[in-house]
Amino acid sequence: MRAAGHTLLEMLVVVAVLGTVVAVVGPRLGLASRTGLEAAARDVANRLQAARQEAVMAGGSVAVPLDRLPPDVRVVAVRVGGRATGDLASVIVDPVGDGRPREVLIEDAAGRRSGVTLPAGFAPPRVTREPGK
Repeated sequence: MRAAGHTLLEMLVVVAVLGTVVAVVGPRLGLASRTGLEAAARDVANRLQAARQEAVMAGGSVAVPLDRLPPDVRVVAVRVGGRATGDLASVIVDPVGDGRPREVLIEDAAGRRSGVTLPAGFAPPRVTREPGK
């Protein structure tokens, strides 16, 4: 007589089937693109922080190109001190003495947005989801 319960093999099969379903259905639900948008925003934040450190060490401005984004992500706006710059290809980061924050707004193909703000001073960059909503 068999004891009640499930064998390890049965549980592994169920986990494998569930993993396959999530891998197939997840991208169709937009989970992958949201992760791609968030990863792109974190990458922009990291590059802005590195440029700030380089600007302080070099004692001058450093340009951060915004062209290394995933194919389905684009730059919507770049603002310095709250004003649009008109240049969506790069952000100029000055040494810490400049009190104007830098903001980059990105958007994926589905219209979801993420914002990256590099505050003045030594505060680290902030990444926000769906800014302005």
